[in-house]
Amino acid sequence: MSRTPATLRAQNPLRSQSLLMKREEIAALIAILQAQLALGQENVIVGSWKIGFDRRRQAFTFDKCENDGYCEERPAVVSLAGEILDPGGPLFGD
Repeated sequence: MSRTPATLRAQNPLRSQSLLMKREEIAALIAILQAQLALGQENVIVGSWKIGFDRRRQAFTFDKCENDGYCEERPAVVSLAGEILDPGGPLFGD
């Protein structure tokens, strides 16, 4: 069976075109990953378990929560242009 956006919407009526990442967003994610990996261990994506896209903020979130929601760090947030909006970091102080 074909996995085109139209087929996916037909299979799941709750899935709309606005929920699917566009080509430009996928290209931006690839560029962000490459740029961050080039920074070595000093990048903001190290330790991420899940990558999300926030269409409203036009940014990717790099979630560092483990075990279905246990978090000690807030997620890093990176705009489509690659700007670090929030580097993430500890939720709890020393």
